[in-house]
Amino acid sequence: MKVTIDGKDRPDLLVEQDQTLEQALLAINQQLLVGEKRIISEIKVDETVAGLDMNLTPDQVSVQDVLSVSFQTQDIGEALVAGMDASQAALEQFKASLQDIVNHIISDEIDQGMQGLKTGIESMIYFFDALQQATLSGIVDMNDITLDSGTLNSYIPKLNEMLKELVSAMNNSDYTLINDYLEYEIEPALEKIIGVIPGIKARLRGE
Repeated sequence: MKVTIDGKDRPDLLVEQDQTLEQALLAINQQLLVGEKRIISEIKVDETVAGLDMNLTPDQVSVQDVLSVSFQTQDIGEALVAGMDASQAALEQFKASLQDIVNHIISDEIDQGMQGLKTGIESMIYFFDALQQATLSGIVDMNDITLDSGTLNSYIPKLNEMLKELVSAMNNSDYTLINDYLEYEIEPALEKIIGVIPGIKARLRGE
């Protein structure tokens, strides 16, 4: 199987002939990630053996059935910065919507308030995912990021506990507690988290 990366032939990337296409793609991705700090952004099967059923999934296709495959890649730091940019925008939107959420709840517009709150919680989960990817890359160490008289690593469990309490209040329809949590716990926490994201992105850029 001929492998092309960003327009260049890469015979050095090792692929076993008895692998499925799915296994080969994972192996190539791992080699690029570890050796070159790049991740795959686009995959295209350029040529296959005659008569191959193109409706088959990668785990159903043998490497021997694929004659040529090409990849577009992206620097892992750039990809992670893009993820952080998106999570920062989502968190800022959540913070900006807090007063509207509270107003909906106070006005007995519970469904609208809860929908806004669920969207906000999703933005925090998105941030956790982006942060985990940045940490797993080895580029970011949460112990090196100062936050709330400690580190980001020590603050994350506190934030998780806040979210658990908030979700519990939502499940119990305790709207007074929800409003208090949004004002006195979640809003300050969002300010702190948003405040450290630029430093995380700087590390991902190698600055």
